[in-house]
Amino acid sequence: MKTLSLILFAALLVIQIIAPRTAPAFDIVGPLTTTAFGCLYSAGYPDAIVRAYSLDNGGSVDPNAVQTLQNAQNANMATNIYMAICPNGDATSQVNAVYKSIPSTLYGMIWIKVIPNTTPGC
Repeated sequence: MKTLSLILFAALLVIQIIAPRTAPAFDIVGPLTTTAFGCLYSAGYPDAIVRAYSLDNGGSVDPNAVQTLQNAQNANMATNIYMAICPNGDATSQVNAVYKSIPSTLYGMIWIKVIPNTTPGC
């Protein structure tokens, strides 16, 4: 329960507004349960943006993404995914890995996160 509370707290700290929508959304590094998403939905957060690609270990599809997206949809949330591109790798291959690993029925769009990257291996 303490871990779930910390995850929810962290998720609420990264709240962002998705234009042109006026409803708040948040990005999440899963896993998060359907119950937790249901609480967020009831609190007025109808959208979740789930990490699809992790820069850990030189970059890979997030192993929690599919289940986290399913849990969010089971809680009636709209879902999108985000990824950061590992600059030492081929961007096309990274995006294709996401396309092949995560069913398109689980998200509306892919957000590309542009950040300074100090991750070892990337």
